[in-house]
Amino acid sequence: MSALVAADGVTPLRASSFRANSSYRGADRLSQELGNWLPSLTSPGGELHWERDALVARARDIERNNGYARGIKHTLLEGVIGANWRLSAKPNWRALGIDYKTAIAWSTITEAKFRVYADDPGCWIDAGRRLRFGGLLRAQFATWFTTGEHLGLMVWLPERMKLGRARYATAVQIVDPDRLSNPSGAPETPELRSGVALGEHNEAVGYWIRDGHPADTAAAHLSYQWTYVPRETEWGRPIVLHGFDCERDGQVRAATPLAAVIETLRMQDVYERGEAAAAILNAIFAAVLETPLANDPELAEQQLGAVRKADESGEERVELRLGGVRVPQLPTGTNLKFLNAARPAAPAFAQFEEAVLRRVAAGMGLSYEQVARDYSKTNYSSARAALLESWKMLTGRSEFMASSFADHVYACWLEEAIDREEIELPAGAPDFYEARAEWTACRWIGPGRGAIDPTKERQASQMAIDTGLSTMEDEAAAEGKDWLENAEQRAYERAVYADLGLGPDAGQAVYRVNTTQSDAAAAAGA
Repeated sequence: MSALVAADGVTPLRASSFRANSSYRGADRLSQELGNWLPSLTSPGGELHWERDALVARARDIERNNGYARGIKHTLLEGVIGANWRLSAKPNWRALGIDYKTAIAWSTITEAKFRVYADDPGCWIDAGRRLRFGGLLRAQFATWFTTGEHLGLMVWLPERMKLGRARYATAVQIVDPDRLSNPSGAPETPELRSGVALGEHNEAVGYWIRDGHPADTAAAHLSYQWTYVPRETEWGRPIVLHGFDCERDGQVRAATPLAAVIETLRMQDVYERGEAAAAILNAIFAAVLETPLANDPELAEQQLGAVRKADESGEERVELRLGGVRVPQLPTGTNLKFLNAARPAAPAFAQFEEAVLRRVAAGMGLSYEQVARDYSKTNYSSARAALLESWKMLTGRSEFMASSFADHVYACWLEEAIDREEIELPAGAPDFYEARAEWTACRWIGPGRGAIDPTKERQASQMAIDTGLSTMEDEAAAEGKDWLENAEQRAYERAVYADLGLGPDAGQAVYRVNTTQSDAAAAAGA
């Protein structure tokens, strides 16, 4: 067949149409590469509404059964949350009209009291009394990893306040996001989307939450009941804590972060199991005996050590055994052949898996080394660069968890503590309700960044402090520590050394001697 050409009689019509109709090659509808690629233009709610449950189910399955997916979860969990977060209260003292020293003194007391509330061994911060504050953070982050969102309620439980029991009525109740849905399967409307009630400006004003999980057979009757929970009280106290990455206007929920790599992880999993099955088949050694003795049971029993064995019907049969292993006997003239499970791609499996894991690592914002746990091809410079890139992502995730969950828990507790007069506001400062944002401003100290070469990185930290580019607080926070607690501990240690007659700087003197000796040895070797 002759190709269609443009008016000049030479240029193919396809190329002519491309130049005339497609300013961007990525929008070309006629090219061989993109002609069949016609994704639909969907709304933020529409693209997830019908596919959310399938995505979440697959994400949970891959996280349960794929070692790399589970490793990614724990890498993110330990890098973002770690064992616990420490509060660093930072009231906006300039906006509050108080001096810096007063703000520091108030923050120190507030942090100490919040730590008692958050780390109470009775787990009163958790409505279910299973987790402390750090455990709640880990549970909510793990939920976000597989569902793309986390959901919780700030509940008021004054009946728990007794001697030796809860000291505050404020508690957190974590809720599975699967329970967030339109009541009785109601259709989507501009005012109700995926269980989220929206206001005039498309803001969330309330949530419809099932009383039970839709797949919980033990409490099936509760899954047909919904409760409406407003987002906050009339005076601004949060009730529902719903966190997700908002990337588009009108978005009310989000997809799991595994969505972009689910297919890749599934392919790797299937390929790996196929390789393992083929390797097992190739390792099987089969023995089959073809002999005329099989037609003479008595002769086989005498010559080959066959044994008689009764079957289920009671009839005796002769079995040939070598070393206690039964050897099948074939009739004379019958041959049994085994096909070799060929694996032409076996040598390339390692390269394939590495390519897959690099793609997964890029999709999750981590380095290949963190996903594969393979540091055999890494030097200090490349490891340091990869760690810094990953640290940016982990820092962003930490901020997300702080702004969507931890900050609100702290604000609700602080409101109650001030109302109970356990924490006093400085004289002349505005009331809590007049300046909620100023009083609840804070930072969270999470897990340390870690060091590849501790000596170099400690020296870099010291240089940053000496040049004014950083502070002791920032450097300590990067290590997952509180600088003020470090200072108090150092002061205590100096006092102990002095009391023991060792001199106030004995510990530092030992460090300086060792450092000097190491430097001298290095210089001599050079």
